[in-house]
This record gives sequence, C-alpha cells and structure tokens, in this order.
Amino acid sequence: MSEFQDEIKEMAKLAAIKLTKQEEEIFSKEIASMLKLFDAFEEVDTKGVARLENINEDSSHLRQDIAANPHSDTQVMSSAINSKYGYFVTPKFVE
Repeated sequence: MSEFQDEIKEMAKLAAIKLTKQEEEIFSKEIASMLKLFDAFEEVDTKGVARLENINEDSSHLRQDIAANPHSDTQVMSSAINSKYGYFVTPKFVE
C-alpha cells in the first residue's frame, strides 16, 4: 500500500467517485512525486532574492474609476418603460 492511498480513498469518497485499486495506486504515486518536487524547491537558495508579490511591475494600468457625468434619478427613470416609487418595474420571472 502506498503512503497516500488513505488520502486518495478519502478524496474519492468526498468527490463521490469510485476508483479501482490500480487508480488509487497511480494517484498516490503522483501525489508523492509532486511533494518531492516541492521538497526540491525548499533546497533552492533564495537569499538576496526580492519577494515577488505581483508579477506586474505597475500596480494598475486601469484608469481611475471616477464618475464624470452622473445622471440624476429622474433622468434615469425617464427612460424606464414602467416605474413605481423610483424603481424599475419588470415582469415577474420567478415563480
């Protein structure tokens, strides 16, 4: 039995899928190889390397969100087909 087979069985149970013994063994080996890869990352010397919080140098290329020409409620409601008490009235679509 592989070292992660119990975890694989639990994940399959939570996902409501059935795995064969062979599939459990395959997935268990795959998880073990992924974890070995992460262990290899820990061996890399990162001293003196600046922490990367965002892959983009600039914080945002988007324009500022400023209302340039705000419309009044009366202007907006004047285009409504049907309104009541300052709200749009629409046909009921949920039973």
